[in-house]
Amino acid sequence: MKKKLNLFLLPLVFLLIAVDCREHYTYLNIANKTSNKLYVYCDATSPQVKDTIIVKTTNHRGILEEVRAKGEYKIYIFPDSWESAFQLKDTIRIFVFHADTVDKYPWEVIRKEYKILKRYDLTKKDVDIIKQNGNTLVYP
Repeated sequence: MKKKLNLFLLPLVFLLIAVDCREHYTYLNIANKTSNKLYVYCDATSPQVKDTIIVKTTNHRGILEEVRAKGEYKIYIFPDSWESAFQLKDTIRIFVFHADTVDKYPWEVIRKEYKILKRYDLTKKDVDIIKQNGNTLVYP
């Protein structure tokens, strides 16, 4: 009986630790005030790019985060602080895409034709302002 109890409690303990740890990560809320589903991509952890192109990937679904219509999504920033993120680069870019565009076009077409709704270029100063406003970036 004790062994069964341990097998039940062990995964529960790991789950609680994981949930607790995630609350300490740095994040940015994206608030979608439109009636359309959106996708966002944040380049906080990718190396600094000198130009403004959209990241090249073979699995764009793996890098995009869905933001429901009239909903919010919490983007976690890695490394675990804004200071660390800005040591890697001076600007963090967030790209906003309409869900229909992502569903309709191949990623290479989206990249080459720059089919975005909006691009945010956030400096440390911009992030400081966003943090004062509830840590939320509102689209549009």
